[in-house]
Amino acid sequence: MVEPSMKPYPFSKVEIERSIPERFERIVEQYPWRTAIRSERESINYSELNSLANRIAHVIMSEIGASQAPITLLFGHEADIIPALLGVLKSGNPYAALDPDIPAARNSFIIKDLQTRLIITNTSNQSLAEELSGETFQVLNVDRLDPNLPEPNPTGRPISPDSLEGIFYTSGTTGEPKGVVRSHRCLLHRIWLESNDYAINPEDNISLIHSFSFGASQSDIFNALLNGATLSLFDLKKQGLDRLVPWLRNEEITFFHAPSDLFRQFIELLKEDDAFPKLRQVTPSGRLFRLDVERIRKHIPEDCVLIQRLASTETGMITRFIINKKTELRGNVIPVGYAVQDSEVLILDESGDMLQPNNVGEIAVRSSYLATGYWRRPEMTTAAFLTVPGESDRKMYRLGDLGRMRSDGCVELIGRKDSQVKIRGYRVELGEIEAALLSLAEIQEALVISQEKDGGDNRLVAYVVPSNHGKVSRKNLRRSLNEKLPEYMIPSIFITLDNLPLTDRNKIALDALPDPGWGRPVLDEEFISPRTSIEMSLALIWSEVLNVVPVGISDNFFELGGHSLLAAQITARTNTTFKTDLPMRALFDAPTISEFAAAVEIAARKEPDLERGNLEKAIKLLGY
Repeated sequence: MVEPSMKPYPFSKVEIERSIPERFERIVEQYPWRTAIRSERESINYSELNSLANRIAHVIMSEIGASQAPITLLFGHEADIIPALLGVLKSGNPYAALDPDIPAARNSFIIKDLQTRLIITNTSNQSLAEELSGETFQVLNVDRLDPNLPEPNPTGRPISPDSLEGIFYTSGTTGEPKGVVRSHRCLLHRIWLESNDYAINPEDNISLIHSFSFGASQSDIFNALLNGATLSLFDLKKQGLDRLVPWLRNEEITFFHAPSDLFRQFIELLKEDDAFPKLRQVTPSGRLFRLDVERIRKHIPEDCVLIQRLASTETGMITRFIINKKTELRGNVIPVGYAVQDSEVLILDESGDMLQPNNVGEIAVRSSYLATGYWRRPEMTTAAFLTVPGESDRKMYRLGDLGRMRSDGCVELIGRKDSQVKIRGYRVELGEIEAALLSLAEIQEALVISQEKDGGDNRLVAYVVPSNHGKVSRKNLRRSLNEKLPEYMIPSIFITLDNLPLTDRNKIALDALPDPGWGRPVLDEEFISPRTSIEMSLALIWSEVLNVVPVGISDNFFELGGHSLLAAQITARTNTTFKTDLPMRALFDAPTISEFAAAVEIAARKEPDLERGNLEKAIKLLGY
């Protein structure tokens, strides 16, 4: 029961035609002492947050004004970014958040494309910010703000609902990322819809796990800050997957939003008696399966709902399927649901004509609340955001997803129409990865496919033809791609071929490509069996998590198909098995079993004996 003083502050539809700072400042007046942001290191109330944001806004306005020039934010997954983000919006400019963990070359491309004039950062990322700026534009460190800066809300510069608020870079078909531009109206419509539908109130604790550079972070940030709720940050890379379960319970999280692959790993960690009495809503972003729902239901309260939805950076959320404990599910894959308010969802044939129910076609949406377009790409914007005849305010966007609509209006997602795939919640253009491979001198031809494992996780497989029929090192390929692409776009498996197989029409014969399978891939290293009980136990954990048999002690975790989410799962299981407290970073620093076993032994301070049953299981499963 919400106390009278903590009732939701009304969010009327008229506010969509205002601005984000205007709504936020009213929330600050209503709940000045409520906690706005909570992280592992700090807690900030609404009054403090507003003052910090105002100081930053006054610096921006004095330096570059309200020019709608993008301001770049460079922070880790930390609370410092929130006042910077709000300060940018209060100044009348849009923000673009960079992830310091992605390759510098990609960040440099984004900064150049943005034509930014200012990077806002903190002390821990100052050196990287200065390196990226190249002394061509300013760097503002929020840890070194002048204490005499004014703290009142900026006035005299009204911000229209059409003003740009954020630019989010996604994978591009040209081999380069493209920036999707959103307006204040676009975001406010989404927050207005969810605030009222979910009755978000100041006593809610909303998780933020997604990267700030990812468009999905916006709903978490502003569902909290535009309703007086608390935004609770969880840094998976630093805190580790094994801490997620107690964190959700101890922080009394009410809204849990995570990539669907991470959500499945979270379920794997749950013990029979684990419960989260405060949870009101769970939203895995990505495909949700019936088994996922059945496994989580026994751990959540009766009134907690699961949300499956269809969304993209360009469209925001367009459909939604709400699952409570009584919802009957058909089939193994959960439908993406019904069109949300003010969105008209269509299923189109190749000619763009609307299909009748139960026919498979391309999913499209008509709405007044789509993204504005692509940053500095007017032709691409015109081609993608189509004018609706007879309507000046609505556009139509074709998602490239194939689906069918039931007779009751519920949409089922079938798959992708083009070469775009979804990897760990990120939409990825396979052509961008192929372009990065072809830029390497040792590669003559390249093809990248997505391989889906039963129950969810997709992985990328690269088929490469070496230049001059030479040999290529998979380790060197991975190292070179790490300088160009973010981690989630690095293929899990590299398969070398003499030539890509072709059809009689000179197109790539996909059905003639070697099946990568799910066993141990071809690696540069010779296979070496485990030698100690620790190595044997780790090999069993790696084999079960990576779905690879057998695993050698010199095999590199990432070359076996590992990535950050699986690293979190392996670290969590290792800590449980050996009663250690290793951070996920330890696996990145020691990515082979022989190296990781040494770290485990030091952390455990002794070599524990494997129970005989577990040892026999490992020997039988791994074939040693």
